[in-house]
Amino acid sequence: ILCGLLNYLTMFINRLFIRQREIALRTVFGASGRDLMVQFITEYGLLLVLALLLGLLITFGLMEDFLTLADLQVGRRAQSMLFISYSSDILPELKTFFAREVLLYTVLVFVVSILISIPFIWYFRRQSLQSSITGVGGLAKYNIFRYFSTGIQIGISILCIFCTVVLLKQLHALRHGDIGFEIENRMYYRMSRDDRHMEEGIIQFLRSCPEVDTLIVYSSTIYPATATSSIVLSKNKFPDLAEEMKVPHAAVSEEIVDFYGLKLLQGRWPHEGEYDAIVVNEAFVHQSGWMNPLEKSIHHEKIVGVVKDFHNVSPLIKSEPYILRYYKYRPIPSLAPDILFRYKPGMKEALMTKVEAFFKEKELKYEDYQWNDLMEMYNYMLKSEDNLRFLLSITSGICILIALFGVWSMIMLTCEQRRKEIAVRKVFGATTKDILDMFIVEYMALQGVAALVAFPIGYACMKPWLEQYVVQTSIPWWIYAGIFLLVALLVALCVGWRVWKTATAHPADEICKG
Repeated sequence: ILCGLLNYLTMFINRLFIRQREIALRTVFGASGRDLMVQFITEYGLLLVLALLLGLLITFGLMEDFLTLADLQVGRRAQSMLFISYSSDILPELKTFFAREVLLYTVLVFVVSILISIPFIWYFRRQSLQSSITGVGGLAKYNIFRYFSTGIQIGISILCIFCTVVLLKQLHALRHGDIGFEIENRMYYRMSRDDRHMEEGIIQFLRSCPEVDTLIVYSSTIYPATATSSIVLSKNKFPDLAEEMKVPHAAVSEEIVDFYGLKLLQGRWPHEGEYDAIVVNEAFVHQSGWMNPLEKSIHHEKIVGVVKDFHNVSPLIKSEPYILRYYKYRPIPSLAPDILFRYKPGMKEALMTKVEAFFKEKELKYEDYQWNDLMEMYNYMLKSEDNLRFLLSITSGICILIALFGVWSMIMLTCEQRRKEIAVRKVFGATTKDILDMFIVEYMALQGVAALVAFPIGYACMKPWLEQYVVQTSIPWWIYAGIFLLVALLVALCVGWRVWKTATAHPADEICKG
């Protein structure tokens, strides 16, 4: 919004300078300062109204996509009927809400824009009038304003790009970083009560599918987390604890360890049938304060290993202390088992087609929510980050576009004001390259100042945001350098094309122009 308003105001003031003679003539023929202000405010307001109307059309046209992105609980049919039909009870309420908010925002933008523009228009109208009559005046001050406005736009663009790049890098780290267990090409199926009579048939069918690599039938899972009980370690019984601990515990087996790829850091896993041995995770060791956990026991159960923390709840929640016990699965008639299986890469679609056909043939319920791909489950937890990435990417693109418009308008007016200077320089031996260098160095210096402000602000914004995640990416130097070079290239192309057109014109023609 700030980029847009500054750019809009800068280009409007550009028009005031271009119309200096018109302003002087109107004044000579009796136009008062109030008349000129009314004229300029009217022109400014009409352009703003047209822009806002266009924005409203785009807003209502993209309303369905907005509802989907915002994840509002509205069906696709309801979304497509929004602002058109009143057949659903929720539609009039949504229509009223969004129409009120959009119109209120539109009026607010209009009023604020006009109020901000009045002192600028008044000041530059006076400077432009003085310059038209006397030949001197506010050009230097106006140039300062233009540099300031363009610098802010470039700085905001750099800031948005920086935040977007860091967000993308963080999302990549969350999806491909080490979360303590494996989720790729793995699925989880919770058998329903209606399927219990076909338990063996379903298991045998999955085992027979060539797409299935490994299949495990078990009563609990690491992810999704199904630990339902916990033990309390009090300081009365464990005086060497740093604090009282409530620790959930989960059952594992050799197959479960292999399926999730749990990583042992110290000691060993319990042997088969070794029910008095347990394994704890890093968070347990850290919170308990036990420097040598393999020398400790918990209620006659000896700690024989330490496993790497696994972040199986949320990327925003640090791994809590865990105790893992060895347990060999035994069917319990009253409880439906969990089926974990690993499918071969690229074979999921073919496998699920077979599964659906099998269930239909056996007249069993095929519920999508019961078949969970572990990777998709984990990615769903990152949905808000994906939406934020999408919005930031759009914002960055718009900011860059607005900033380039600002640079374009600024360099266009500068070339117009300095065309005779450029022609004289060429007459005295300056080459086109010399003139290009003069302008590009000027704008690179402006971008450098903008970057010195934008990068620290971006780091101050993104560092606390990164710290909320258990898996965090770094912000290396090449991000700063890459963004700076990218923006510099865009600015150089924008400046270079316009300056090249002016610098390659014939000097005599430029000097003879009025």
